[in-house]
Amino acid sequence: MDYGFVAESVLPHLTLEEETMSFGGVEASSVNVYDTARSRLITHFMFRRGNEEHHGTSVQHVYTAAEVTRMVVASGFADVERFGDLDRGPFEFGNPRFLLVARRA
Repeated sequence: MDYGFVAESVLPHLTLEEETMSFGGVEASSVNVYDTARSRLITHFMFRRGNEEHHGTSVQHVYTAAEVTRMVVASGFADVERFGDLDRGPFEFGNPRFLLVARRA
């Protein structure tokens, strides 16, 4: 499993207001809100081309590495290993990736 939304990866680098980007005549901006009561990241998007504007929302549930590990084990997997990169380096606070390898028990 390659999961980029564990709390240890997301929260240290969370930017609430992203820089506006432009590509192909479209201007895009986003604002992040972290919902502490539900442990989720809510991103509000706005896309503009000329006078036309579209808005959208994305919701990402944020679990800790320990919670993800417990869910995997509860689903019948064992021999769980956690890494922070493809070279099998240890997963540590602030790693942008959480890689989990497990075997069906």
